[in-house]
Amino acid sequence: NEITCIEHLSNELFYEIFEYLDGYDIYQTFF
Repeated sequence: NEITCIEHLSNELFYEIFEYLDGYDIYQTFF
């Protein structure tokens, strides 16, 4: 159960980072 919690947290973190990098890419394209 604890492992599932950790997996969920790392998944959330991965998506946060992915969205951040995606937004950064778009920012670089326009500026």
